Amino acid sequence: MNILESERQLINDAINSIGLASEKSKQPDNDIWNLHRGNIQLIVVAQTTELHNETKKSTICMMSPIVNIPEDFPKKLELYEFILDANHKFNTESFSISNQWLILSSNYFLSDMRLPEIVQMLESSSFYAQKFWEILHDKFDFE
Repeated sequence: MNILESERQLINDAINSIGLASEKSKQPDNDIWNLHRGNIQLIVVAQTTELHNETKKSTICMMSPIVNIPEDFPKKLELYEFILDANHKFNTESFSISNQWLILSSNYFLSDMRLPEIVQMLESSSFYAQKFWEILHDKFDFE
């Protein structure tokens, strides 16, 4: 199952509606858009996901790398506790750590979404990523 052109166009329309140029942010030859808003990067990926019952559905994932956590970061335990606490308070977003990067992400079934919902997902992901970037830089002295 491939991403449908109508699903791809829905993402392009949502990106354009928030004032960003989808044609400039879309990566060639794949369904990835690399966006920048304020201090954050927002990566949008449309993909086919295999579900537990072996069916496949189109999904959309938005990811924002918030901070790079140094190996010798002195407040690592405090940071991890902060992340766990924040994850319990989110409805649709979540934090994860990959290759020392703290990443905020959200995922939905693309086939079930309309334009206003994708716009809301872009706005929400951007808002939370920017706010947590500010909080983490202030609270944990990231450079």
